[in-house]
Amino acid sequence: MGNVIEKIFRVDQHILKKYVKEAKKVLSLAEEMKKLSDDQLRAKQQNLKTDLKKVKLFKILKQKLLLFVEKLHAESWAYIHLNAKS
Repeated sequence: MGNVIEKIFRVDQHILKKYVKEAKKVLSLAEEMKKLSDDQLRAKQQNLKTDLKKVKLFKILKQKLLLFVEKLHAESWAYIHLNAKS
């Protein structure tokens, strides 16, 4: 019975170290945020919103570029295939 409970609650040490590292980062950021004035927090919030918009735009552009490349690849393959038969 002990082995079953041990298996259920066993945590991979590598994963645990990763979470501890991330938790420490979050806590240090929280300490930094406490030191900021209201105006500094507003500015930081605005910067984060701007960065988020850039990330969203990048993702959209990346998706469109991938679709374009896939279409170009298919058309190129068709062109090569048709000309090879000639």
